[in-house]
This record gives sequence, structure tokens and C-alpha cells, in this order.
Amino acid sequence: MLNPIKYLEFRAKMEPEKLALRDLSRSSNYGQLFLLVRKIAKKLEVAGIKPGDLVLTRLPSILDWVFINALFHEACVSCSGHPDDPIDPRLQVDWVISLVPLANFAEDKVLVVDRAWLQDVENGEPSSVIKTFASEDDLCRLIFTGGTTGGAKAVPYSLRLLAERLPTTNPSWSADRDEMALMGLDSVVGFLTALKSSVLGKTFYCPPPDDVVKCANHFKITSLIGSPIQLASFVKRVELSADGIPPVQEIRVAGGILPQPLMNQLWRLFHAKIYNDYGSTEVGGVCFDLVEQNRRPDRAGWVLPRAEVQIVDELDQAQPFGAEGIVRTKTSGMACEYFKNPEATAKCFKDGWFYPGDRGRLNKNGLLFLTGRQSEIINHGGVKIDPVTIDEHLLAYPGIEDAAAFGFMGKSGFEQVAIALVAKEDFDIPALHSGLVKKFGAPVCFVRVKQIPRNQMGKVMRGQLRGRLSAILAEHERRTGTQVPNV
Repeated sequence: MLNPIKYLEFRAKMEPEKLALRDLSRSSNYGQLFLLVRKIAKKLEVAGIKPGDLVLTRLPSILDWVFINALFHEACVSCSGHPDDPIDPRLQVDWVISLVPLANFAEDKVLVVDRAWLQDVENGEPSSVIKTFASEDDLCRLIFTGGTTGGAKAVPYSLRLLAERLPTTNPSWSADRDEMALMGLDSVVGFLTALKSSVLGKTFYCPPPDDVVKCANHFKITSLIGSPIQLASFVKRVELSADGIPPVQEIRVAGGILPQPLMNQLWRLFHAKIYNDYGSTEVGGVCFDLVEQNRRPDRAGWVLPRAEVQIVDELDQAQPFGAEGIVRTKTSGMACEYFKNPEATAKCFKDGWFYPGDRGRLNKNGLLFLTGRQSEIINHGGVKIDPVTIDEHLLAYPGIEDAAAFGFMGKSGFEQVAIALVAKEDFDIPALHSGLVKKFGAPVCFVRVKQIPRNQMGKVMRGQLRGRLSAILAEHERRTGTQVPNV
């Protein structure tokens, strides 16, 4: 596979009238989509974008997928980002494609896709030549891990890695169903779902978040993919919607273990089969499991035939079956580094293995159980949050003397974000909370303390914080909800 655009080109030749792209307001068949992609590719070339350039897109999903294909057409490296996220200078982005101008990026390297720009595309000529990548080891896509701003790392996908990863996305499980991913194109699940639609000649459904329930009902979506937090949001939208219950028959959970309360809600609403998909952006799927009523909450699933899982100790020595330790994983289609991030690469990739930061146990039959996190990363229902990033933000905030973030298990079954805070009594916590939710995308529970426990090197002792405060936070959450406890 020397260019993923070849899948779209093939479908445009073979099934030009088949629907390729759809949301509630518009749709395109494969013939129309490929023509539009070629027209955009021509305009990108005229703007100065050339093969090998790294191009960051900040666009709504349906438009983003069109531009991703146009960038493949031009043999560029694409990367989808959120409009509010700062651009990591380590990535050395060559171009940004956005709906609005950017203040902190070179003006002549920003393509603003407004109504006039798109109208010019419609009236323009299509490109006649698909650019080719030099080799299968050429980079074609960057995909961020599940971390928030400052914590996310970019995983480089070469053409070879993409070709190896595509057949392992469980196509037989959903091949005969209309499938919709709740994850965006900036995630590996969202991106591979879109690409798989071109490979299989299916329709890619990409509604904005506010329209997911209406879209699922209107198009009779029978298969959903999402993280626990996204599925929880979908359930809430279904319960508040006047459009009825979508005809969902299968649900695939990725990015975290499904809490029992949410599992029960999904069964009650949809009577669907639920599958747990344990893996990562770095290695792909590792374990897969059919979720049953009496399922243990720590059960990750059965190790897939193409994957390997080992439990090791602190010295990376393999442990016997049933022993608890550090989880490390390996697959036939895994990345081997983070993009321009040697420190994170050295920490997470060792001797051909990837260390996802989990602790667990593996039985002799190949069933993996997760018992906790080896790293400090907080997994809020599939949204990975780096507490160090929150700490740095808090310590620069006026009026805060000291602070530290940590995770604790709330009554919802999701790991919650808690912040131990040293500040004056009249400090405006509600204002801080609002800013943190906007920046990090997760609700926060505050607890006032007299002192943050730190070691001799000044590092926060989060395990001690968690052990000392988790029970207090959980009891407070049970009794009073959102008020801020003082400890």
C-alpha cells in the first residue's frame, strides 16, 4: 500500500453511486467524494503544500475526513487536532488547516477554510495525479494518545504500520452492520473506522456530538464504538432525547473498563451485545471480550492471537501465571516510538515491548485482569489525564500556595480527578473549577489540605495522597455531591 487514497479511488471506480460519507445535513457518494478530494488536493498543491509536509487539521469531522484524504492524495503527513489545543512545537508542523485564523502560528502557513475557499474548490479543477510516498516506511499519519493537552503523545503511523493495523480492527465483527464511532478522527479508533469504511466500501457516519442520537436513529445505526465516558454521554443523550432509542445491537468499548452501572444502563436501553476492546494507540488491540452479566469488573479480556501479554516485575523479569505485576504488550502491528519524544519513548518502549502503565494478572488460559495503574496517569473513562500537567497549571495560578492532582474511584465507577489544594479560605474555587474543566475535559473534586506530601526530591507522593484522601472523597461524594470538603 503506497497510498491509502487508493482505497477511495478504487471505490469511486467500482461503486461511484454508493454512499461514502454522511451526517444529518449532507451526504456524498464515492464518486462525488473522490472528485471533491481531488479538487481540494489541487488547491493544496497551489497553496504550496508538498509531499512529506506535516499538516495539522482543525476541522469538523465530516470536513476533516475529506481533507485527510486530500492530504493522502498529496503524500503528506496528516494529524487531526482540537481547535483549542496549543500546537506542540516538538511536532514541527509545516501547515495548519483551520476554520479560523490562528494567532500563534505563521500566517502564511495557515489555510483558513471558509465559505469562499470551499466555493473556489467547487469551481476549480481536480488534480490528475496522485502523489506517491517513497516507501512503505514513510510516515503518513500522526495519531495522539488519549492524553489531554500536555499529556498526549503523538504516535507515528507509517504506510507499513497502517497496512498491518487495518486487518486487525475486527472487521468481521461489524462487517454487516452500520457502524458509528463516537471517537473523533484524532483518535486511532475514529481514524481506523473511517479508513475501514473506504476499504470495505461502507458509509462513514460522522455527526457532531450534539447529533449522535438523532443520527443513530435516522440512519438506524446498529453498531457503536466508544470509550466508557463517551458511551455514558450517549446514554444521557438517549434518555433526554425525544427521538426514541436507536436500534443498537452491538457495542464495542475501547479506552477503559466499562463500569457496572453504565453496563447495566446499556443493557437496559439497547439489549445489545457488549464487547470490551483492551489496547492502545501504540499497539492496537490486545485483548477482546464479550461482556456478560456476571463479569468481574477487573477483567480486560482474552489475549488476541496476534498479541502477546506479559506480567513482569520492577526489573522487567517475567512473572508466573496468576502473579500480579506490570503489564507489557506486543503485537505484530505496533509502533516502536513516539514522534520526536525520546524521553517518553525510552519510558514506554523497551526491548520490543510497550508498557501501557497498567498493573494486572494473566491466567494460563490467556485471560487478562487489570488491578491498577503502574503510572500516575488518571484514566477518566478513556480520557487519559496527566496529573503532572494539572499540577503545573495549578502552581502557576494566582493565590494557590501548593496543589497536586490524583485519581480516586468515584461512585459512578469512573476514576475521578481530585485536587489537593493549599490556598487561603477566600480562594475562588468555583472559578478555578470552571477553567480546569474547560482545559482538561474532566470534572474535578477539590479537597483542602494543610500540606502536600512530597519526597526529598520535591516530587508529589500521589500514592500517599490517594490512600489518605480517597475514602474521605468517596464518602463526601456519597453524602453531599459536589460541595468542596475541607480536610
